[in-house]
Amino acid sequence: MRYLLLYGILFLFSISFSGLKAGSGSFRQYQMRDGLSNNNITCCLQGSYGFMWFGTRDGLNRFDDYSFRIFRNDADQPGSIGSNWILAMTLDSSGQLWIGTQMGVYLYKEKEESFQLIPFTEGRAARELYFSPEGDLWFLLDDKLVRYDEEL
Repeated sequence: MRYLLLYGILFLFSISFSGLKAGSGSFRQYQMRDGLSNNNITCCLQGSYGFMWFGTRDGLNRFDDYSFRIFRNDADQPGSIGSNWILAMTLDSSGQLWIGTQMGVYLYKEKEESFQLIPFTEGRAARELYFSPEGDLWFLLDDKLVRYDEEL
């Protein structure tokens, strides 16, 4: 269903932009040869500092308009993300990045450039992350609906 919606949106964009002249804009395609960790993008969003974030099957990619910074799992590095397979991302009301992976939910710590695991999600696939207006994080954890409140 998600892919059907995505294809529908892309189709509408292609129709709406089909009348544009070739010289009226620019388009650049990025691939692994340009620094992206994997050509299969699973999710994307723009962060609070303007970076574009791309989840792939081989790491989390941060793009600053010039180059990619790739965050991967490294068992020898405390604070690394717990899985290279990124399934979902969202921002909370203060602009913090939350990441759903094949091995749990992680909060990105901007200053340290590290990731904090939400303990009860460890080892479990986390998809479809969304924040409610009340500030609760909703997501699918092993296909079960979960509401997470940091205050509890």
